[in-house]
Amino acid sequence: MQAEPTISESWRRRPGPMGLAHESERFYAEVNGVGYHGYDSGGSGQTMLFLHGWPDDSSLWRHQYAAASGAGYRAIALDWIGHGASERVTDFARYDRTLLSSDLAALGDRFNWGRVHCVAHDYGAVVGWQYCTIHPDLVRSYCALSVGHPVAIVKYPTIANSIKSWFLIYNSLPFAVRGYKARNAAFFRWAMRQHPDQAQVVALLQSDDAPAYIRAWELGNPIGPLLRESLTKSVSQFSKLRAPTRGIWGSKDCYADAVPMQKSAQLVDNAFDYVRLEGLGHWLQLEAPDIVTPLIIDWATQHGGAGA
Repeated sequence: MQAEPTISESWRRRPGPMGLAHESERFYAEVNGVGYHGYDSGGSGQTMLFLHGWPDDSSLWRHQYAAASGAGYRAIALDWIGHGASERVTDFARYDRTLLSSDLAALGDRFNWGRVHCVAHDYGAVVGWQYCTIHPDLVRSYCALSVGHPVAIVKYPTIANSIKSWFLIYNSLPFAVRGYKARNAAFFRWAMRQHPDQAQVVALLQSDDAPAYIRAWELGNPIGPLLRESLTKSVSQFSKLRAPTRGIWGSKDCYADAVPMQKSAQLVDNAFDYVRLEGLGHWLQLEAPDIVTPLIIDWATQHGGAGA
């Protein structure tokens, strides 16, 4: 009888996200006890690291990955644990943004990324803010899409952002997955109403018997401790990100308000550039790649360029 595959063997058998890169660019690595899958375009240029959010995978960056590689950068696009073809980690505590930041540092050391131009969206941006703050020596520049600094989110609450952030509560509830799947995933379809890949994202949820990724971000990064800390500390007392930072936000974003992104300037001890894109929603890199991609590459080029 053939032995059951180990965890590391089984997660490596999962197919990668479609439409991102050639099969030869896929990589797997185990760091800090968990398994990651991603794509690496290779080359001698500076590294541009793409971090997706909820409920996506590395294919979110298919337009930007190709463009960055074409512009001379070494493009890296990861699947977070629990997403895409990375290991399905069911310990929600493992999704803590500081632990994920440590994973990025370990991966960079393993594969010689050098100092990266970090580009991140949604919950990936939450990790990105943390990573760039606690590992300043590993970052050249940062470009955050849609979601501002977590401290700015809690320090500058707005009615609009509170309404748009309903998922922070809902996704932490034990019946969240069941509710999303009910009635042919009607609620999840509504939640994904702005997603250009809505059909694929919904189909993935429906086909997954245990989609840990649905609740992982909220349970791994509970808002309570940050709220309590924000009551006792001023913005100036929080550690600041030292890399030049661009924040890109779409005026029709159904999940995030503009204020946290604008106020994130107070948490950056370097150049900060806020870009508001009229008429675009939450997944703006898919909705308008012809607009968003040049903004990403231009920011990196301003702060180091693509050359080695």
